[in-house]
This record gives sequence, C-alpha cells and structure tokens, in this order.
Amino acid sequence: AATVRGIDNDSVAVTVARDNLALNQISRQNCHVDCGNLIDTVDRTFRVVTANILSEVILVLLDDIQRVMAEDGILICSGIIEANAEAVITKMKSLGFEVLECREKETWTAIVARLSQKQPK
Repeated sequence: AATVRGIDNDSVAVTVARDNLALNQISRQNCHVDCGNLIDTVDRTFRVVTANILSEVILVLLDDIQRVMAEDGILICSGIIEANAEAVITKMKSLGFEVLECREKETWTAIVARLSQKQPK
C-alpha cells in the first residue's frame, strides 16, 4: 500500500498501534495512526477500508465509511456477531455495497464488500 491510515477514537488504541509500528520498524512516513472519527479526521478517499469492530458499531459507522471510500473500493469488516450479520449486509446493500464474501468462524462473521455505487453525501 502506498499509504496506510489508521483511525480510532480510543487514544490508548492509537498509542498501542503507534508502538506496534515502531516495534515492527514500519515507517510513520507512509503509515499514519490518528485519534478521532472518520469525518473529522479523514480528508480523502481510500480503495481499501478495514474495520474490526462490533457489528453495532459497524452499523452506526457504515454511512461514514461509505463516504471515505473510493467507488469500487473494498471494505473488509470483522468482529460481527453471526446473529447480526444479516443486518450489516442489509445496511451495506442500502449504501451501494455489493457483498463479495462472508466467512464465519465460531459465532463471528467477516464480510468483504465492494462499493459498487457510491451514494451521494
């Protein structure tokens, strides 16, 4: 990846992520981790977005995630409780995502989707 951008609203998680970058000798020149939210912190679009958070949070953030994604971009979501996967898929489809793959392990689900039709802001 040319540029990696990490956003978390938890300052402890941001500190740990930055420490992990240093431990793994990854340059912070092309890999940035910031504390904040997607709308206030991100000023561009991305071709790939990942989110490893609970389904309840994904459902709340999907509108904002869609706004920071490039059309035809890929979204990889994990941390979704199996019982909530259908609600996440339904919301994704309503925002113009095409679900490409779902994987389940125990009671968890991961979803890969393409933003095939970006919705207006």
